[in-house]
Amino acid sequence: MKFLANLLVSIHNVAAGEVIALAGKAGMHLPDVYEVLKDSAGGSKMFAIRGPLMVNNQYDQVTATIDTFMKDLGIISEFANDLHCPTPLFDVTHQLYTACQNQGKGSLDTAAVCLLLEEFAGVKR
Repeated sequence: MKFLANLLVSIHNVAAGEVIALAGKAGMHLPDVYEVLKDSAGGSKMFAIRGPLMVNNQYDQVTATIDTFMKDLGIISEFANDLHCPTPLFDVTHQLYTACQNQGKGSLDTAAVCLLLEEFAGVKR
């Protein structure tokens, strides 16, 4: 069950980062974006937990490092592959976390996937 939960956590983290990157690119006030969305239908527990880290660009307050999380993501990937079960959202998510690790962000909190998405979008803070 832990791996199923972490599959959701990984996807929700990436979705939260994507929202923050998009809102930042649009020039929106990120604390307002967080406050409006955290309890909305589109909100999630991961957005509520990791959203403030993303909004404040504070990835050194680590609850789980990308390096540690990557071990779980590898196990999840292997589990799904062994079952021949497609996981397209997870596959992209895993690629994004791999890119974070390859960029030297492995010691940062998993919320730092937002940094990668902001870099892709050309968002500078």
